[in-house]
Amino acid sequence: MLLLMILSSVPDGIMVFWGYTGITRVSRLAPPAGWVIDSSFVGRFPRGCPGDSVGTKGGSSTHKHTRIYGSTGGGTGTDPRGQPGPGTLAAIVGHTHPLWASGTISTTSHIPPYRDFLVIRKVGEDVGLPAGTVMMFTEEPPSGWRVILVDSFPRGSLSLWGKGGSPTHYHTFSGYTGDPYPTSFEPGSATASGCHGHPVSGSTAPESNLPPYVRVVFAQLETWTEDIPVGAVGMFDSPPSGSPGIGVWESFDTLNTGRRFPLGCNPSNALMAGGSSSHVHGISSITIGPSGGGAGVENVGGGAAGTPHTHEAYPTRTDTAFALPPYRYTMFWQKTSVKTAMAGNEQGETGSWAAIGLRGAISIKAPPGILVKIYDITGKRVFACDTGEEEMLVKGLGPGVLFVRMESADLAIVKKVIVR
Repeated sequence: MLLLMILSSVPDGIMVFWGYTGITRVSRLAPPAGWVIDSSFVGRFPRGCPGDSVGTKGGSSTHKHTRIYGSTGGGTGTDPRGQPGPGTLAAIVGHTHPLWASGTISTTSHIPPYRDFLVIRKVGEDVGLPAGTVMMFTEEPPSGWRVILVDSFPRGSLSLWGKGGSPTHYHTFSGYTGDPYPTSFEPGSATASGCHGHPVSGSTAPESNLPPYVRVVFAQLETWTEDIPVGAVGMFDSPPSGSPGIGVWESFDTLNTGRRFPLGCNPSNALMAGGSSSHVHGISSITIGPSGGGAGVENVGGGAAGTPHTHEAYPTRTDTAFALPPYRYTMFWQKTSVKTAMAGNEQGETGSWAAIGLRGAISIKAPPGILVKIYDITGKRVFACDTGEEEMLVKGLGPGVLFVRMESADLAIVKKVIVR
């Protein structure tokens, strides 16, 4: 009986999205064997960082603004006392107001379009990628991966299939203008005769909900696989590590250094960046109500304060608000190479690597310490171990076509064999 030390080609601690849709829909799912749910992402969007903030959480679901900027035109109206003249009509038309002194601007959600996934972390020593794994790519994904999540962000959850959010938002508001300018308390003055305000209400123009982002291709794995393909991007709390077979990984700085969120797209739009952590709104509609009749304060000389009148509104914008959705910082790393030499093109040291099919067995010749993996025709791994000697015999194999992968720290070859 052989005692095998099996090594995985999936990096230790890698985190991926998982949303296997080939099972019965339930409110909570158990993760695949060798993986655990990382609950720190629940209700949060993954956001890249250079490594200084890994695990830190921030953001919120809603925000508000506090001010509307702009001014009014001169007042318009008539003196209800029926005393027209230079002193009365001029008192109404000869003043303006700051557009906003106080009031309420609605609190609004800024959650962008999203779809819920479990975030699972590798903890097992010998696990491949389960069906339903979702990873990121910067180009067309390889065969066996299906593009999903176009124009949406992934969000961590304890359940699947949830979706929501919106690409834009707006606010409604109501309040009062500021005091009139200029003011005078002299009878017959050509300016406003006292402090008064006007009710103001309206709504803002829509603004984007998209935080700072980079567009990447999200693809879902259709069947179990042993190896992560070149070009795939995963999430980590520390640099990728594990067996020599994990390949070469590089920090995906496009997301990390910019502290950006990954946004799903079609391959033709990959790596496009945009979004912002703050915004202002223009004003879509606004109404200024009349003063007088309790809305103003009548002083000596009456005039504008005690006389119902209105103004034209000249709004400009809201104040600036910061709005990032709930997030959890992580590091994104991309697999850039496996340094693989395929059978038939071996050079140098691989010339002594051999795999020969026998009756119910495979004879393998390779230097000690080489990782050997054997796959059946469907791509499922049926054997894995480190070579302890230059020659080894793997027994107990059924007849058929098998593929033997032999890999060192910087090189790998694949050989096709037939077991009788």
